[in-house]
Amino acid sequence: MSHEEIRVIIVVYLAVFLPLIIYFKNKTKLPNWIPTFYIIGVAVCALSWELWFTYGWIDGDSVDIRRSEALNKWLPKNANWLMNSMGDAGTVLLGGTWLMWISHRKDSIVFKKWKWSAFSVLMFWCVGQNILVEMFLYHDQLADGKPLSWAPLSPLGPYFNPILFEFNDRTIMLQSQMPWLILPWFFYRTLINNYFSLEKRIPISNKAHIGIARNNCENTSGGVNSIPITKKSTIKYGLALTKDAFEVIPLFTRRIVAIGISKAMPKAKTSLKIKLKY
Repeated sequence: MSHEEIRVIIVVYLAVFLPLIIYFKNKTKLPNWIPTFYIIGVAVCALSWELWFTYGWIDGDSVDIRRSEALNKWLPKNANWLMNSMGDAGTVLLGGTWLMWISHRKDSIVFKKWKWSAFSVLMFWCVGQNILVEMFLYHDQLADGKPLSWAPLSPLGPYFNPILFEFNDRTIMLQSQMPWLILPWFFYRTLINNYFSLEKRIPISNKAHIGIARNNCENTSGGVNSIPITKKSTIKYGLALTKDAFEVIPLFTRRIVAIGISKAMPKAKTSLKIKLKY
């Protein structure tokens, strides 16, 4: 096995498992919607091109024909599409989502409405990583003369597949770039459309809510949906009734009153007050 083949194997396994390790080590700190979008990303990448490129279903060569026996042993054809899809969803899509958030000062507004600056970061990451993969990782199995199958997100297939540019006798072709030129548009729009339904939201109403108050306010019609943490106390009022002078029957109402200006429950200590009414 050559050093280049070892490098390919290591990079592929890291791309598959490193995002999962990072997620499970930081699970409590990450948004609840990440697993959902990860699973959706794996399914979309698999059905949109990875399965097609792996098996060569329409006018293409299967992956085991396009690469060496050593790679076929460590990256079996029947697992290749799944591993590539997991890498696509974790390292590329969720990695790009993290870069959008970091590049905009950790402001969640990039997930709530379309921002061209955030989308540019995502697109640059998706296309840039794919060019690097073709040039330094999969250049042999994606070389000229090794046709890929038609795929839903590569609709031009091998029928119109010009060479975009060459570098050190390695070619970058249109067909293998097409999925990453198309998918970011749908991914970002889907993330925006579903962000509110997937995150654990603080309600914009006066109803009781158990949760953590946020440290920033966001104006909405009818009030705010989050407030700063407050030190105001929360009081439980109780009431004890007596039937006569010697018999006391306590009757506690379990109503909790939150003192503050928000519809969300502030962090506070609770105190118990009991009044005797005769």
